[in-house]
Amino acid sequence: MQAYGRFQETQRFTDSWLGKTICISVLMICSFTAFKLMFGIFVGAEIIDNILPLVAMSLGLYILFGSKLITEIDEYGIHFQFKPFHGSRRSIYWEDIKGSVVRRYSPLREYGGWGLRWGGSRGWAYNVAGNQGLQLVLKNKKQILIGTQRYSEMEEALKKFRGE
Repeated sequence: MQAYGRFQETQRFTDSWLGKTICISVLMICSFTAFKLMFGIFVGAEIIDNILPLVAMSLGLYILFGSKLITEIDEYGIHFQFKPFHGSRRSIYWEDIKGSVVRRYSPLREYGGWGLRWGGSRGWAYNVAGNQGLQLVLKNKKQILIGTQRYSEMEEALKKFRGE
């Protein structure tokens, strides 16, 4: 969504094939466990052994469905929020950025997967799907990668607001 010349993007795990696959798998397991509980197939300690994973999977589904990465680029800088992990929007102002480039990357090799990830010397990655993102190098030498599905529009916004 473009509004007032700004770049805005909202991504969700459930929009990706990986997110959909995980959702279907977890929903099937939860349904099977709930079915067994409803019809009293469990006895004794088996109930506890099966309720705890059901609760954990339900929490996982809640996080999966509730997670979204919101990115905005405007005249002030780059703003992002990875809900539910960030309570508020994070902002990186243009004067704090040493370099920025939209690039291809390997989520598994460089950061160990998707989501909110620590990549050691590569810094933090915030990604939902795909293999393209905005790589930021800050003046304090920290690095941040923000994934995108709209890389050409993101590049245009960088050129417009940063003059790159």
